[in-house]
Amino acid sequence: MGQGPVACAGKAVEVLDDGDAFGGVGVRANMSASWLAQMGWDVWVLDMTTSANYTLRHIPGAWFVVRSQLAQALQTIPQATHYVLTCGSSLLARYAAVDVARTTGANVQVLEGGTLAWIAQGLPLEQGETHLASPRIDRYRRPYEGTDSPREAMQAYLDWEFGLVEQLGRDGTHGFRVI
Repeated sequence: MGQGPVACAGKAVEVLDDGDAFGGVGVRANMSASWLAQMGWDVWVLDMTTSANYTLRHIPGAWFVVRSQLAQALQTIPQATHYVLTCGSSLLARYAAVDVARTTGANVQVLEGGTLAWIAQGLPLEQGETHLASPRIDRYRRPYEGTDSPREAMQAYLDWEFGLVEQLGRDGTHGFRVI
């Protein structure tokens, strides 16, 4: 099915066009994966959920995109003639539809109900960092996250650091003072 899977055979995908609100981007239609495959469309799914939600579960073949990094992300994704946008509920994806259409010149559609609707239909899902078009910069990572250091080691370091002023006060051989 083109460049990236959109649904499993025989399952329907509801797409939404908000007409004039988005400059006529997309076409309202119920599409099945087999119909898309027969049309020979090159399709990519762009998922604008949080990176944590994306790695937990996403539509197979979907690319993770941070909305504020959309222009850069589109440069890393292979070009397609069609893009289907999603997020948890489809609300954020709607805001990006016009930008994707203008940037790519492609047909852009929004998955009605977003990934939550996909999940409710019992359609297949993927896990992990399978297609990251944007880096995972959408939330602050704690210093111990993404390292081999256990959380307890980081907490021990922070406890030592917070106790440093008191420790230096007991020392008395230094020239430091708290301002």
